[in-house]
Amino acid sequence: MLWHERNLAESTRTDYRLDFEALERRLEKPLLHCTEEDLIQYFSHRQKLGHAVTSITRSISALRGFYADATELGLLKESQNPMARIQNPSLPRRLPHSLSESETKALIEAADPASGLLVYRDRVMLEVLYATGLRVSELIGLRVD
Repeated sequence: MLWHERNLAESTRTDYRLDFEALERRLEKPLLHCTEEDLIQYFSHRQKLGHAVTSITRSISALRGFYADATELGLLKESQNPMARIQNPSLPRRLPHSLSESETKALIEAADPASGLLVYRDRVMLEVLYATGLRVSELIGLRVD
C-alpha cells in the first residue's frame, strides 16, 4: 500500500510533505537521488539545530515509507533504498506527571453533584485511580462482582 493511500490524518500527510520539501531544499536534489550519507547528514543537521527527536523520527518514518513505495513502484531497486540501514533515534523516556495531593482532592471534589448518583460513581472511579495507580483503560476494564 502506498503511503498516500494509507489512512493517515491530513495533518500527518501535510507534515510528511513538508518534511520531503525541506529535505529536497536542503540537499538541492530530488528525493530519488538522495544517498544514505545525504540522509544521515540531514538528520544530524536537524539534531544540531535542536529539532525534537520525535520530529526527526517522524521524518525518518515518512522517508522510510516514501522509499519503500518507490521500490514497490520500481523507481528504485531494493539495494538502492537509502533508508534501508538508517535506524530511528532512541526516544528519551519521560516519567509520568503525577498530581499533587491538593490537585487530586480538587479533581475528586469537582465531580458534579448535579449528576445525582453518578457523582458517587465518578468519585469512586477517581479515588480508585489515585489509590491504585491504574490506567484509565485498566479501570474501565474492571468488573464488579
